[in-house]
Amino acid sequence: MENPFEILEKRLISMENKLENLLNAIESNTGITAQRGEAATRAQAAKYLGVSVGTIDNLVRSKQLKPFRLGSSVRFTYADLDEFIEKSKK
Repeated sequence: MENPFEILEKRLISMENKLENLLNAIESNTGITAQRGEAATRAQAAKYLGVSVGTIDNLVRSKQLKPFRLGSSVRFTYADLDEFIEKSKK
């Protein structure tokens, strides 16, 4: 009988590989390189920037912030949010 920990390790490695392939497919189809594990929702982005969610929506409409979609939800990378902060300081 195979060691249960080895079975779990194999499954975990398989899941990690599938996730990596999925992230690579998203990046190649959207052209957006997301920080792995670091995606802010609209509310999180608003809090991070110190503005309202409505302001986030306005910034997206005016193309000052570039979101990406994760399923049906809109997300922002913290790198993009930091870049927006740097640009708005000038």
